Amino acid sequence: MAKKGGNPQNFNNPTKSSLAPLTFRLEDKQIDAFVRSLPNKSEWLRRAIAEAYERDMAAINDTDSDTSNT
Repeated sequence: MAKKGGNPQNFNNPTKSSLAPLTFRLEDKQIDAFVRSLPNKSEWLRRAIAEAYERDMAAINDTDSDTSNT
């Protein structure tokens, strides 16, 4: 049982995502300040990561198809 007054988020709530929170440090102070200034930091970061993932996966797939055609 959780302590009263503890973390208000329930990470074991099955109605929420089953993925654990991801924490990282931004080394660039300008990027850090920008992200912290956003009204919805989490959504912006999710979208930025998803876009980078799609770009990187497309590049990997292009590389894989280039090597299989030789």
